[in-house]
Amino acid sequence: MSPEELKANVQVGIIGAGDMGHLYATKFRDAGWKVNICDLPTRFVELKVKYPDDEGIQLLKDGFAVSRCSDYIIYSVEAEKSWSSGCPIWTCHQDGSDSGGSDFRQSP
Repeated sequence: MSPEELKANVQVGIIGAGDMGHLYATKFRDAGWKVNICDLPTRFVELKVKYPDDEGIQLLKDGFAVSRCSDYIIYSVEAEKSWSSGCPIWTCHQDGSDSGGSDFRQSP
């Protein structure tokens, strides 16, 4: 499959729309990839303004939605929160998808 075909058929999902998640999303979008992104539900309205529908980045309500429609999922979440949700999003990945992550600490 050519790079153009990959970009037309593969969707990148990003769970976590903080500084790093936003950086990933804009870099992938600028390179021509379709991007799905989400953050905490309390930030949805704020992010709806940041990511208008026509910008190449689709804002979804939660990580489950991102996982179900993305072919490659990047977890960009705080280390303390990545395993504590009690509901493992990675069990919802679509068949054939892959994932990676970049967890971080907010304080030293």
